Amino acid sequence: MGYHLTKAVSADDLSRIEHFINICPLAADVKRLQCVYFRGCFGYSAEEIAKLTQFSTGHVRRIWSAYFKDGVDALLTKPRGGRRHSFLDESEEQALLAQHAEAGNEGLIVEIDALHKSLCECVGTSVALSTTYRLAHRHSWRKIAPRPFHINRNEKQAEYFNIFSQVD
Repeated sequence: MGYHLTKAVSADDLSRIEHFINICPLAADVKRLQCVYFRGCFGYSAEEIAKLTQFSTGHVRRIWSAYFKDGVDALLTKPRGGRRHSFLDESEEQALLAQHAEAGNEGLIVEIDALHKSLCECVGTSVALSTTYRLAHRHSWRKIAPRPFHINRNEKQAEYFNIFSQVD
């Protein structure tokens, strides 16, 4: 007996696969979908499909196994990414940045060195300075931000300067 020769691809799955082939942006996903589609529509063997899709015969059979085990969704690429290697979770990062945000709200410039020292203390080990910059960037902090106002600013002097400093 051949490999999964007794199992058939349903007509509903064939129409779903055909739909995904038409809308799928990734060539790798299309080739995986074609492996099942060619078998269901045309009855091609694993060797024939391997030549058409430029996969190995074993890979075509693994794709068939994934399809028969989990359905059409197993043929589509799962999104990759995520935070697997982080020192702090997002709420801890926000709490750490909130401590330094008060100085920024008062019109002072928040220096990265102070943030870096508190990050190292919070983590309990020395971390690279680039880690601190990435943390700040993740929470939409800029590297250099101008002050919205100076804490020692005198409104009357500023108004006087603006009036008399204009040159006609």
